[in-house]
Amino acid sequence: TNHLPNNSSAKTTHASRPGSALSGPAHSMVSGASAVSKPGSVANSEAPGLVSRLVDHLRTRGSDTTQRETFQQFESKVLRDSKPSRAGGVRITCFFDEEILPRGSALATPRNSQLVDGLSPLEMLFDFFAGRQQPGTSGCSSNLTFDEIAQGNVSMSFPELLKFASMMFPKDPFTRVEVQWMMTKAKTDKYAEVEGNWHGDDGNDLKQMNFLEFLSCVVRMTLVVAGCKGHTIEQGVKDTAKLLMLNDPQGLKARLLRIARTNGGFGGWAEPTDTPEEGATLAIGIRRPKPLKDFMLSRPEMMDVQHMLLSYCRKPTTTIWKAFDGSFISMVVPITPRNKPHKFQILLQSTSPKPIWPSCDISNLSFASSKYLPSSDNGLAAGMESTFDVFCDTPEEGEYTGKVNFTDSRTGMFLGTVQVYLRAVPCAEEGRSRAL
Repeated sequence: TNHLPNNSSAKTTHASRPGSALSGPAHSMVSGASAVSKPGSVANSEAPGLVSRLVDHLRTRGSDTTQRETFQQFESKVLRDSKPSRAGGVRITCFFDEEILPRGSALATPRNSQLVDGLSPLEMLFDFFAGRQQPGTSGCSSNLTFDEIAQGNVSMSFPELLKFASMMFPKDPFTRVEVQWMMTKAKTDKYAEVEGNWHGDDGNDLKQMNFLEFLSCVVRMTLVVAGCKGHTIEQGVKDTAKLLMLNDPQGLKARLLRIARTNGGFGGWAEPTDTPEEGATLAIGIRRPKPLKDFMLSRPEMMDVQHMLLSYCRKPTTTIWKAFDGSFISMVVPITPRNKPHKFQILLQSTSPKPIWPSCDISNLSFASSKYLPSSDNGLAAGMESTFDVFCDTPEEGEYTGKVNFTDSRTGMFLGTVQVYLRAVPCAEEGRSRAL
């Protein structure tokens, strides 16, 4: 069975060789040695440090015969699958999410270290559209200095703001005059002054905007759209956050990539085979219920709208991946709530002289699911890599075993196997420490 609870009385067959498998504070390593030893014995050179403690602990607890035998079976399978004769033209490396490790683990990144967060969705939008107009493309001279190019890539021009409004407000078009009015207000009628400037840009340059000025344009667009629809400010901000995908940074990143490939504008290349991302056509004339200036609020209220908009931004989470010491997944993990699985990664690097098209089969892992998003259908040439994300649910205490098989989807050739052994223990760190 794939899941053996701790109190199971099921009998399993003994493995031909017990394991030199490791579980660091939460991960295990298998020695590459192929020598056969008698059950119940392990050489110190095969299982140093925490490895020997875990293996000896499993082998000396007479009441946990089922756990001991399951663990030994897992190790013998890993040793069998790691033989060179079973390699199918790929090099396999496995990783686990560092969040699985208990606090204070020797393998974990120190908790007081500062991780570099990813860009917020609004920063992603600014950086993307601020880099659309390149030297030599439509509307931009090719006779630019290096300083002008450097400044242009970190500031947004009026044509780039037009492109932003067209692509990100596709059902609420603005006229050229309206966008120009918003940019002018952002430069000359600021509702917030911030010490310093953004990327060293010149505040007197009316042709380029920094991030804060771009943000004030988004606030003004939000107020105009909400006012024309008769919505409250709160509803208008919510609608804008949904349009700009502020709560889905990964989805926004994928959409910006599609825009760049299919409808980036400014005379740039467009992928002819993909469906283009549609944007709003620049309006010639729009009848508004009142002048644009009457949609605006007082400066403190404009700041409140900006804060509401920023509150919807969710930065992408930073996952720290730690490598196992072999092509396997073996850990002591805490019990997980439903729909909050543990995350693992399997990295395949092609060593075959011919292209391969890897696919995975996790049909024997009822507690796991996989996600594979290949960037193209051209296969992997020698040296290229492909990543498979594996998500494992461990809602009950016990052991979870299985394997992930990799084959070539076109030729059916066997590429490799990743054995999986997870032992779920109570979430409390004391319980996990005792298990280790």
